[in-house]
Amino acid sequence: MLQNGSWRDQEFKSYNFNALGLPPSGGYLHPLLKVRSQFRKIFVAMGFEEMMTNAYVENSFWNFDALFQPQQHPARDAHDTFFLTKPAVTPADRLPQDYLQRVKAIHEKGGFGSIGYGYSWKVAEAEKNLLRTHTTAVSSRMLYKLAQEGFKPAKYFSIDRVFRNEAVDRTHLAEFHQIEGVVCDKGLTLRDLIGTLKMFFDRLGLKKLRFKPAYNPYTEPSMEIFSYSDELGKWMEVGNSGMFRPEMLRPMGLPEDVSVIAWGLSLERPTMILYGIDNIRDLFGHKVAIDIDCAKDGLKKLSHNIERKHSSWTAFSRSTFGVAVRPNRSNSATKRHLVCRIANTSEASTSVSASPPTYGPTQKGLPQSQVWELDFCSRPLLDERGKKRWELLICSPDREFEYSAYFPNNKINSTQLKAALFNLLQQAGAEKPRRCRFFRGQMQTIISRSLTDLDIAPVPSRRCFTLISWLQERLENLYKKDPGYSDKAASLFTLDLQSPQELPDNLRGEQWNFVQLPLSALQEELNQVKQREVFGDTFDLETAGAAGLPPDALIPGVAVFSKRAVPLAAWTSGFELAALVADTDRACVILETGVNQRWRYGSYRRNPETNAEARQWEDAKKLVKGLHFLALQKDEEAEQCAGVWLLQDREPPSI
Repeated sequence: MLQNGSWRDQEFKSYNFNALGLPPSGGYLHPLLKVRSQFRKIFVAMGFEEMMTNAYVENSFWNFDALFQPQQHPARDAHDTFFLTKPAVTPADRLPQDYLQRVKAIHEKGGFGSIGYGYSWKVAEAEKNLLRTHTTAVSSRMLYKLAQEGFKPAKYFSIDRVFRNEAVDRTHLAEFHQIEGVVCDKGLTLRDLIGTLKMFFDRLGLKKLRFKPAYNPYTEPSMEIFSYSDELGKWMEVGNSGMFRPEMLRPMGLPEDVSVIAWGLSLERPTMILYGIDNIRDLFGHKVAIDIDCAKDGLKKLSHNIERKHSSWTAFSRSTFGVAVRPNRSNSATKRHLVCRIANTSEASTSVSASPPTYGPTQKGLPQSQVWELDFCSRPLLDERGKKRWELLICSPDREFEYSAYFPNNKINSTQLKAALFNLLQQAGAEKPRRCRFFRGQMQTIISRSLTDLDIAPVPSRRCFTLISWLQERLENLYKKDPGYSDKAASLFTLDLQSPQELPDNLRGEQWNFVQLPLSALQEELNQVKQREVFGDTFDLETAGAAGLPPDALIPGVAVFSKRAVPLAAWTSGFELAALVADTDRACVILETGVNQRWRYGSYRRNPETNAEARQWEDAKKLVKGLHFLALQKDEEAEQCAGVWLLQDREPPSI
């Protein structure tokens, strides 16, 4: 038209410069933001108030300690949490001091029906800054604020980013989003929690729910939430829930009749299911496709898409409340078992082996001893995700029975430990022990609960000589030769000795002396203990690393004289004796029992001569591998002791 000039003979419509054009088709919300906004609408419709979650940096007190999470918990390990180097700490004087002291007391001594964790709580640990590992840290601040301003019923929710020191793969990132709901009111029960969960998940299109008991550090009871998929014909995990423990709520100042229910799940997992994404890096980060279908409808189709194509996905994180939707897989070829098949009892023990360890359970002999020694702790071994492996070790004092099994670090609780012990005792010919010793006070709650549920008496004790020797063997012959060995993986073990307490009156004698006995004479006295003719306890010298001592080696001891020697010995046998220590600063002998308990056992008049004698007695112990003894008898002329205990000062294990 322009070339031939025909435009000159045509009529054209006037151009309207005020007309609106067609709207552009770009500018959709990112899938995560879209699904997040729809979750937010559900909470708001249920009457929840959103919490302020804009502070990614948190300190350990609010993230862990206020939640009654012990300072030795694996989640507080540098392999699981991002700690800040600058600023590394939040000074304790910026924390509410009265609340801090109540939290310290509940950790150390318990209260409100709890025995606490029985360790020395350190302010320095609570001051450490970190990238928050869960939004429950925000919940703890909100609940404390609610208690201080005067309690009133409240419903809170949060949806925001949290951070974990995770190895990045198709289902894990170092950061993700956690959805959390919290209800605080008087008289709430488990029925209220279940009812609220049914209402919440019904709005997601998940109408068939069931609940399974679980373990969370700061909720009791706790439940995993499962939903049934009609398309797959099976149940899958969709969240985690529980009621906050009194040990968390009461130090805040909340009234005793106030309860708090809470639940949580991840944001990424349902979004991935909805958009058909099987690699989390394609949803979150620089690999997100520019043509992703952001216009897709939100949660209304979620229940129809769950697990359609992704039944092999695993959980995103080790979150307590922020549990991702995880299938309850029935395929035995792919299912991860915590309690694996017991190895054939004829197989050799792995306690001394030059090859790297396998990660299945191993066993030598049958559990038939009346006493076990048990350890359940992390090892200096990193798995494929860079997380420390945990291990369960059990043996009899004579090592005729040995058992070992590895655990992933996100399955460390009394439920899993109890299941492992239960399966072990189901073997033909197995006998349940009466008592089980363990030396890690930091694991006392988990171990004691598991053993008590199986009617086995838990005994915190430093007399686990066989187990400690076995651990040292495994360190040299197994762990250090494993490709995942890391000498930077710090041990959880610390021996936090308590301040000495006054000895109960029924354990006091009238007189005591520092004494010495040749090893041969002491062994004659201990033979009566083995034959149960007198009270006391002994152990194998070879196991304690003292087999090479000559018969005439002088073993230092403390002799206690009392007219009530027999009842005194009977009462003393109720303690798990660990060691005797001459304390020249306090001018007394201290009796150490259990793992970290200490008692003022006997005092002396302080002067240069008595202090010198106490120091000589301590030096004498060092000459005989730390061996010493406690003897109770009627008087110095008595021909027989009423009780004899062989003791040993021994360095704690290096792992």
